[in-house]
Formats: sequence, structure tokens, C-alpha cells
Amino acid sequence: MHRICDLRVGGSGKNLDMFRQLCGDNNLSNVRIVTTNWNRVDEEEGNSCEAALRAGPFKTLVDGGAHLVRQDQGITSAQSIISDLIYEEPLMVQIQEELRDGRTLGATSAGAILNQEITESIEKHLAELVRSEKLKEELKEQKEELEKLKERSERQKKESERQKEELERQKKGSERQKEELEKLKERLERQKEELERQKEESERQKEELEKRKEMLKEVLGELKELEELKELEEFEKQNKELVKEFEEQHMEFEKQNKEFGKRNKELEQRNKELKQENEEIKKQIEEAARIKDDTIKQLEAEQRLLLQEILHMKRDRDKLNSVTLALLGVTMSLEQV
Repeated sequence: MHRICDLRVGGSGKNLDMFRQLCGDNNLSNVRIVTTNWNRVDEEEGNSCEAALRAGPFKTLVDGGAHLVRQDQGITSAQSIISDLIYEEPLMVQIQEELRDGRTLGATSAGAILNQEITESIEKHLAELVRSEKLKEELKEQKEELEKLKERSERQKKESERQKEELERQKKGSERQKEELEKLKERLERQKEELERQKEESERQKEELEKRKEMLKEVLGELKELEELKELEEFEKQNKELVKEFEEQHMEFEKQNKEFGKRNKELEQRNKELKQENEEIKKQIEEAARIKDDTIKQLEAEQRLLLQEILHMKRDRDKLNSVTLALLGVTMSLEQV
């Protein structure tokens, strides 16, 4: 029985071949192919579908003598089909004749088709097994590659952390150097103030000495007429010593002032170098952060691709397991037969 609106026969075309081999070509005249569900189509569509079935999936049976009939009038058409079959001469189907002749089930025509299907299923199963082995090997390789990627990611992560720590240490060292430079600068400022104070004191002493020289000149002028020239010479000698001492102090002050200017220039140069080093360290920190972000994004993308491939392989393995179970069921059925 077959629905008139279905232009395809359920299952594979080998089922009809199996049916033909079970019955035998000489016995197809007793076969009735009954079409049903005529109430779902109009007359024109039903005739078109019937012609398509006659020339399509049922052509071999119809050409061998089978009858394509309609179950389109309820119980009336059903009784007509059964009555037609009742008056047909009973026949022995082909498989009965082959078994009666001593053939085994596998040696019959129907058994040959069944053996062919089993052989094709076994070959297909073997091909699936080979493919499964290849998939397992590919899965294993991909798993190893994933492990390598994870290890490389960990190494890169550790290296990035190490670089970050190194940059932090450099940054702290730079900050300490900057603090030391500030302290040195403050100390130099204090020394500069001290030198300015000493300079002012030296100027004051110089002015005082000029005043004393003026006073001495006046005194000398007054003492020229005095007889105590020896004491005046001694006083002049002391005055010269004082002038010499003042000049030595002045020279020492100039020397300290030059040394201070030199050290100030060195500090300014060192300050520029530290600023450049800070800029370079800042660029290295930004570059390390960018490399870290790019590496993490790349690894996440690779992991997503690998997970998708693993899911596809898992689905293929599930399909293979289903095919294996079906083949085992067919094999057990064959053994029982």
C-alpha cells in the first residue's frame, strides 16, 4: 500500500528489489500495489501521480506483471481488490522454491541482495573506521598543538610579567635617581646660598679692608712726621698680610664658584638623560602591554577555532558510533537468520 501523493517509496530502492527476488518475476501477476489517500487529491493530480509512480519506482514490478490498483472508494474498493486476489491461482514464491531446492538462505536471490547490502554496509563501516582513526590522529595532533599553544602562551605570559617587573624596577630605580638628583640639587642650592653669603661677607670684608686702608693712609700721613717708623712698618706688614689673606680667600671663593657651575651643568645634563630614560621606559611599558593584549587575543582566537574543530570531530565520532551500532544490529540479525 502506498499514498498516491507520495512520489517516492519509503526506504531504499533495494527494498523493492528484495521484494521482487522474494516473490520471483513469474509470480508478480499475483501482486497488487494499492494506492491510498485519493481523497486528498483531485482527479487530475491523482492521475498524474499514478502515472509517475507507474513509470517511476513501481515500473519494474508493473512491467513484471504486478497490478497498480486504487483504494479510492472505501470498503467497496477494498472488497474488490481482495475478491480479485481470492480468485487468483495460489503460487509458491521464488524464495520458497529456492529453499526447497536445498539452497541456504544466503544463497537465495533475496539472500544475495541482503549479502550485497551487508557487504556494502561493512565496507562503509570500515571506511568510517579508517576515517575515525584519521580523525582520532588529527584530534590527537590538534590536542598536542593546543598544548603547545598553551605552553607558548604561558611562556609569553611569564616573559611579559618578567618584562613588566623589570620595567617596574627600572621605573623605581629611575624614581630613586630622580629623588637623589633632587636632593643633590637642593644641596647644591644650599651650597650656592652659602657661597653667596660668603661672597657677600668677602665683599663686606673687602669694603672694611678698603676703609682700613684709607684709615691707614691717613694714619700713615699723620705718622710720617712721627719717629716711630718701625712700628708703622710692622703695621703695614700686617696690613699686607691681611690683604694677601683676603686675596687668597677671594681666589678660593672663585674656585668654589667655578666648581659649583661645573657640577650644576653636570646635574642638568644628568637630569635630561633621566627624562629621556623615563620616556623610553614608558614607551617600553606601552609596547609590552600592547604585545601582551595582541598575544592574548591571538591565543583566544586559536583556542576558539580548535574548540570548534573538536566539536565537529565529536559529532563525526557520534555519527560513526551510530553507524557502528546499526551495523552490529544488522550483523546480529544476519547471524540469527
